[in-house]
Amino acid sequence: NLVLSIENNVWATQRHNEDKFNEALTNAPHVILIFSVNLSGSFQGYAKMMGAVGTSPKTHVFQGFGRAFEVRWLRLDDLDFSEVASICNPWNEHKSVKVSRDGQEL
Repeated sequence: NLVLSIENNVWATQRHNEDKFNEALTNAPHVILIFSVNLSGSFQGYAKMMGAVGTSPKTHVFQGFGRAFEVRWLRLDDLDFSEVASICNPWNEHKSVKVSRDGQEL
């Protein structure tokens, strides 16, 4: 899915995250999504949310995975979780940022 996103500048999240993402886009000047492939032990990069969920015409890219929205990739690079293990997230009970779920605010 990450490769498809990079190639098409589009992403789709799980339905339960859609309202949260749209609200963030409405209330903040920038919404940055940080990506980590499950069980990879690292972050792979980050992208800026460029439009609301459901507004991308590229619906074919992630068909069946939620409604698509445009993103602009800002950085692609592996960052091992060991490098950020000491950074705690105040919006997730001060757990390490490596202990984040899909859609978790940082």
